[in-house]
Amino acid sequence: MKSLNFIPESENIALESELRISEWQRASIIFCLVAVMVTVLAWLNLYLIKDHNRDLQKQLETARQSQITGQSNSLEGSIRAYNSRANIVLEAISSRVPWSDRLSSLSQSIPAGIELDQISFNENDKSVTFRGRAQNRPSYLSLKDSLENTGWFKDIDLPITDLLSRETIQFNIKTMPDPLFFKLN
Repeated sequence: MKSLNFIPESENIALESELRISEWQRASIIFCLVAVMVTVLAWLNLYLIKDHNRDLQKQLETARQSQITGQSNSLEGSIRAYNSRANIVLEAISSRVPWSDRLSSLSQSIPAGIELDQISFNENDKSVTFRGRAQNRPSYLSLKDSLENTGWFKDIDLPITDLLSRETIQFNIKTMPDPLFFKLN
């Protein structure tokens, strides 16, 4: 298809350049308008924040005046209640058992050849149960010695049926913890 060009090629290039410049000018004007609008909004927001801040300061001053004139007894009661709650929290923190330290020390005393699956504490009879696997009988017996050497457990009873196996012993050892186990270092 043939087309007729009434505008010479050189003028066509000039017109395209003018059109691009015109588009850039429009974009620059729009950008400037957006910048001016953002600036105006920022100043308006700052003014509103300052005005709100003045209102808050007035309310705070009014609250201080009313507190000074008649509510000091209420404040003392609140301070006493807060101190009482803080003392309860401090007492609880100071009497807590450092379980992570206990379990870390206990895990370091477990001999090679032993895999513990579970350590559980029965609140009713205050017993501790160790459940897991031993590779062989000597590993199983060394577990009993290790638990006794921690000084935290007494009456460690190994079921006779577990002692009959020579390899891969599935165990469930129930023992009574020494009261020191529940005390602080």
